[in-house]
Amino acid sequence: MNFVILDEVPSWQQKVYRLQIQKEGDAFLKEIVTDYSWWTLDDCDVYRRETVSHALMAELTGINLLLQSDDEKKQFVTKALANPEITADNAEFYINALLDALALMRSRRDTSLDRLTPSALINLFSQKANQAKVNARLVEEFCGLVQSWERSFGSAVCFVHGDLDTGNILQTENGMLYPFDYEEAIESLPAFDSANISLAIHRQCGEQASEYFKSRYQRSFGER
Repeated sequence: MNFVILDEVPSWQQKVYRLQIQKEGDAFLKEIVTDYSWWTLDDCDVYRRETVSHALMAELTGINLLLQSDDEKKQFVTKALANPEITADNAEFYINALLDALALMRSRRDTSLDRLTPSALINLFSQKANQAKVNARLVEEFCGLVQSWERSFGSAVCFVHGDLDTGNILQTENGMLYPFDYEEAIESLPAFDSANISLAIHRQCGEQASEYFKSRYQRSFGER
């Protein structure tokens, strides 16, 4: 693989370099430097979780970002796609495209994933957030929102991204939006994902956009 290193990208968990690869365009060379992750179900190594994450994305979307990997050095090269920002101008398009991705995830079943009841998931998140000294008010607000969404949409267990935020959304060349970074994927409460992304939408675009997301989510999920 012929490439030129353009610059280093700041990252606490990895060494990351932005590359220009012949015939592939922009990409990232990543090397795992620490296995610590405050929000994870177990202590398995981050490199394995990263490569499994890329396999999950390829299976779900047909998009393979993983161009090369080296298990011994814990290095891998991934294709770079745009990480679009949600704004007031594109919120409607962004939300509708995101809902298609959420529906795709809900339809998937994977018996190899950890499976948690809704209450167990919330308790585990709270415990690990406290260990990581995450702001207690934010943890309480998030857990309350998850429980609110659970009351609205039920407790059916399905495939859950586990870390769904606007920073983990990619846009393909044809404009489609897809979540990536499936390291924390589990089978549990879908409201965990929807509450998480609704907080991000509210933070970046305001209450009107987050209410639009909730109403469109209700329509796509089905009345409860």
